[in-house]
Amino acid sequence: MENLSSNKLTDTKDDRDSVIQRFFPGTGHTYDRIVRLTTFGTDAAWKKEILSRLPKRAERILDLACGTGILTFQLARLYPNAHITGVDITEDYLDVARQTIEKLRIENVSLILSRAEDVKLKTSFDCIVSSYLARYADLEVLTQNCAKMLCSGGILLMHDFVLPTNPIVKSIWNQYFKLLSPFARWRYPEWEPAFSGLANHIRNTTWVQDLTTTMADVHLSDIRVEILGRGISAIVTARKE
Repeated sequence: MENLSSNKLTDTKDDRDSVIQRFFPGTGHTYDRIVRLTTFGTDAAWKKEILSRLPKRAERILDLACGTGILTFQLARLYPNAHITGVDITEDYLDVARQTIEKLRIENVSLILSRAEDVKLKTSFDCIVSSYLARYADLEVLTQNCAKMLCSGGILLMHDFVLPTNPIVKSIWNQYFKLLSPFARWRYPEWEPAFSGLANHIRNTTWVQDLTTTMADVHLSDIRVEILGRGISAIVTARKE
């Protein structure tokens, strides 16, 4: 199985789309379970951290790479009077989200099938969020489009994995990823392609540096980087003046 050995695999639109198409189709029905298992529940804590950094009052929120809607539906509950727009490139993930909308009769969420970088809506958003998108995205294009869609004072927030710097945590992290791919091959074979390349992708991505640079380039302000989970993920936020 081909590993992601460098960030160059995400240098072009075709390469990024190839990565996503190779890793994620056919995994929507197990995605929520895999997220809980592989993060040992930490993803739920990270989602709370994301929500805590958003404006208390928001009327329009855009969730990029919304997947099956884990964060999307938390936003819908936290902001019952707001409209939440979820965007994802993978149809079977959105199918799971649509089933949730129908089952729970959620009325303030709409979904769009699209690459995050291609979204150019006329609506102005109070906040634009994403979790686990930044490593795969063309951040220059994405940030430019987000800056245009944000209203004055609006927040852009992106969350993703980073390589830990603490030697002890990094050692545990390395051992964990050695076990992750064999576990997937045994129990969730549809996930083995994604897990086989994930560690190298995280090691080589420069998404935090790239994102903060592009945020500054489009004149977003109050740029902040916060490291979470003992150094294994990060939240980057900025504001449009």
